[in-house]
Amino acid sequence: HQRNGHPAAVATVRRVRAAAAVARLDLQLASGDLITAELAQDRFRGLAAAPGDVLYVAPRRVHVF
Repeated sequence: HQRNGHPAAVATVRRVRAAAAVARLDLQLASGDLITAELAQDRFRGLAAAPGDVLYVAPRRVHVF
């Protein structure tokens, strides 16, 4: 998929943890893979994502464990 001219993946929000300065969203990609996205609180509030919502995601930094 493309979003704003950039590659992006479709993901469904599975869980939101919005404590402290960083919000963490557990996301499930269309492939079934699970990822965690971290957003600043102000960006998270503007997004207002909730479990079940479908988002377009594009990584800025990737950490593989």
